Amino acid sequence: MPELSDELTRWPQVHDADRKGWSLWFQAQGIDEIEVPRGPSFNDSSLLLSAVIAGQGAGLLPAAMVALDVNEGRLVKLAKPTHMETFAYYLVYPEEKHSNLKVSALRDWILGAAST
Repeated sequence: MPELSDELTRWPQVHDADRKGWSLWFQAQGIDEIEVPRGPSFNDSSLLLSAVIAGQGAGLLPAAMVALDVNEGRLVKLAKPTHMETFAYYLVYPEEKHSNLKVSALRDWILGAAST
């Protein structure tokens, strides 16, 4: 029986604007031979999410962005989260703001959310 990640190579895929996410995701799963990306692409994550919910294909989105839809049964996680450095987010701020209480609270919240 083929693994789900192998089956996903044949599914419609919803892409971000540069269409690189799925190729990187499949490579992280050890699948190098995939077809040319097909399916709609969006330069706005909210539109990409709407397209996935509407059934236009599978999509790659941050876990925090889809948590409510997964919890309410509109979406299903198809695989474990995969870390792809290309799509990493970085919290940056001026060094002199490191001790600022608001910056510290935001940093602690982000790190706590990212570790779950």
